[in-house]
Amino acid sequence: MAKDARPSARARGYTRKWEQARKAFLAAHPTCACGAPATIVDHKTPHRGDLKLFWSRSNWQPMCVPCHGRKTVRQDGGFGNARCEAWAPRGACDDTGRPLDRGHWWNGGR
Repeated sequence: MAKDARPSARARGYTRKWEQARKAFLAAHPTCACGAPATIVDHKTPHRGDLKLFWSRSNWQPMCVPCHGRKTVRQDGGFGNARCEAWAPRGACDDTGRPLDRGHWWNGGR
C-alpha cells in the first residue's frame, strides 16, 4: 500500500456492527453540541486504527455534519491547515456528553 493510501472504511472498523452501535448511540444522543440534530458519531480522539479507542463509547460524541466537518479539517489538518489535536468544537461537551457551555439549554441556561 502506498504511504498516503488510506484503508477502506470497512478495514478501519466501520462495519455493520459499527452501524448498529452508531444508530443506537444517535438515538440516545440525538443532538450536536451546537443544538442541531446529530447525524454523525465522532471519535473525540482520532482512533487511527486503535480498535480499543474506536469502540470506547467515552470517546464518542454526537455531531452534525457542519460541526464534524470543521472539527475534522482543523484536527486532521485538511485544506492545508496544520494538525491541531486539542481543537474542540464550539459548545463542546464533557466526557458524559453534557455541553461545557453553562449557558447551553441542556445545563438549564445557567
